Amino acid sequence: MTIRRPIFRAAPDPGEAWARQVLTPLRRLRADCDVAAAVMARIAATAAGASEARPLSPRQARLAWAAGFLAGSVALGLVTSALRGAAGQGQAVHEVLGLLTSLGRVAVLLGRFLVSAYGRCLEIAAPVARAVWALFEVLTPILRGAGMAASACGVLSILISFYIFTHARAAASAPGGGRRS
Repeated sequence: MTIRRPIFRAAPDPGEAWARQVLTPLRRLRADCDVAAAVMARIAATAAGASEARPLSPRQARLAWAAGFLAGSVALGLVTSALRGAAGQGQAVHEVLGLLTSLGRVAVLLGRFLVSAYGRCLEIAAPVARAVWALFEVLTPILRGAGMAASACGVLSILISFYIFTHARAAASAPGGGRRS
């Protein structure tokens, strides 16, 4: 039977004085940071709660969408042409490029249509949404008061029912079954 010994043996703790002696030179070090003024302004703006992300303009958003779609289509075309070329069909590249050209034109037209339709819907919906929001803000105190009145009426109804049932039970337990002759 073999006795297994640990590979690493734990050394005895050298103590707090040793740790203090080792860390003393590190406590004397100072960091000298030379940071550009623009970076400091950005840090100050972030600390003040300013948002770093700027919204894209509609033109930039359209361009980003179209570029992303075009890049995806090109990637699909390249993979397709590589696979068809590997299969031994020499006409594949011309077919894929023709297909991608047609798809690119359709995608651009579809993108322009969707962006313009979205813009028109937004032009119509934004004022309506603002009006509905303003109406909700005006009606909030009224609805809160109506809710309080409804809850008060509910409590009153419960109290009246409790009173009626309590007196009905007292009358039923009276001699003669609560009937008046």
